[in-house]
Amino acid sequence: MSFNDWAEFKLAGMTFFDAADFLTSRIMLPLTGLFIAIFVGWVLTPAISRQALNGEGSRIWSLWFGVLRYVCPPAIAVVLLMGLYDSFV
Repeated sequence: MSFNDWAEFKLAGMTFFDAADFLTSRIMLPLTGLFIAIFVGWVLTPAISRQALNGEGSRIWSLWFGVLRYVCPPAIAVVLLMGLYDSFV
């Protein structure tokens, strides 16, 4: 409909297709990644994630877990904010 009958209808300067693309790619994907990183890094117990990933006695798992806790959430937040900044400024 965005390329045919609704081509003239604009919401905040975007067609329906543009708005759906903006919502999914610029907002929902980074938010989902952020929520998953926070859940696995801070809510889920380390024993459960270690068992699920077969990380018993693995140094790689410890590195992965540290990066997931302390690096991924701020990095994903930067991606989210830069995507919004590029869209509105």
